[in-house]
Amino acid sequence: PIAKAAQEFLDRGLVPLPLAAASKQPLMKRWPDYRPDLARRDQDFRANANIGLILGQPSGYLVDVDSDWPEAGKLLPDFLPASWTFGRLGDDGEMLVRHRLFRSIGSKTLTFDAPVTGGQSTNRRIIEILADGRQVMVPPSVHPSGQEVQWIISPAQVALAEISEESLRKQVSHLAGAALLARQWRTLHGTRHQTAAALAGACCYAGWDPETTERLLTATFK
Repeated sequence: PIAKAAQEFLDRGLVPLPLAAASKQPLMKRWPDYRPDLARRDQDFRANANIGLILGQPSGYLVDVDSDWPEAGKLLPDFLPASWTFGRLGDDGEMLVRHRLFRSIGSKTLTFDAPVTGGQSTNRRIIEILADGRQVMVPPSVHPSGQEVQWIISPAQVALAEISEESLRKQVSHLAGAALLARQWRTLHGTRHQTAAALAGACCYAGWDPETTERLLTATFK
C-alpha cells in the first residue's frame, strides 16, 4: 500500500518521500533534493516504511496546516475550506484532526504560539503553517505512537483546495486565537458573559468585520 500511495501522489503532481518505519524521519539525509525514480519506487517505498510529502514548491506549492492543540483541530473546519485532511485516534478513541493540506502559492512556514503565562513555557505551539523546506508524514503511515495515520477527508473525496497566502495566513491566525480562547474559556466561571462582550468590542475596535467576529465568537464558545 505504501508504493501504491506514492504512485497516487505522483499522479497528482506531488513529491512523496520515503520515511523510516513508524517514524517521521526521512530515509536519506538530503531529503529536500529527493525526487522519486520510478525504477526504484517499490524499493524506496517498501511495505514496512512510512510515507511523507515534500511541501512547498516541489509539490506545486503544497502547504500543511498542522494543528498541535486539539482545540485548533476541532475548530479548523470553522475557519478553513474543506481539503485533504488527516489525523489519528486520541487516547479517548476520538479521531483528532491534525493536518489539512492546501495549495498556496507564496505561503511560508509560520508558527502560532501561546504567550507564556505563569512561568509555563511548554506546549505553547497552537498551530503552524508548514511550507518550503518541510515535509509531513501522511496516510497510510504509522505514527510513532503505533497508531495508524488516517484520512478524514481523502483525495478521493475532494480536490486539493487552493487558497491565497494572505487568506491562509489570516484564517490560521484567527484559528489560533480562537483555540487559545477556547482553552481559556474552560477556566472562566461567572465572567463568561462579560468576557464575550469585551472580546466582541475588541474585535470591532481592531477593525474586524461583523461576519469574522461572529465566526470567531461562535467557534470559540460552542
